[in-house]
This record gives sequence, structure tokens and C-alpha cells, in this order.
Amino acid sequence: MERVIKAIIEKGEQTGIEDQNDYYERYGLYFSQLIGYQIRNDDTKILLYYAEIKIIKNY
Repeated sequence: MERVIKAIIEKGEQTGIEDQNDYYERYGLYFSQLIGYQIRNDDTKILLYYAEIKIIKNY
């Protein structure tokens, strides 16, 4: 998890639109290697190659 967060902070791109009423900035990054998976209710797994983080804006 720390490796993914660090990579997003260093190389991620800002996602979404600038919203004055939103207190967060969002950044995302696609990875060439698998970074994890999501387990569904039916126990199937979705492989994850993309992640986003949300950072509180500086006011």
C-alpha cells in the first residue's frame, strides 16, 4: 500500500474537476504491474492496476 501511495504522489495525475466546495484534491495512476484485487460478494476477484488517493487541499 505504501509503495502505491508513494508512486501516486510522485507520478500521479490530478483527476476530476476543480470544485471550490470540495475540500479534496484527487490523484490517480495506472500501474503496469498488479497492485491488488477487489473481492466481490460472489468471491470472484477483480484485478487492480489503477489507484486514486484523495488529499485535503491547503486553505
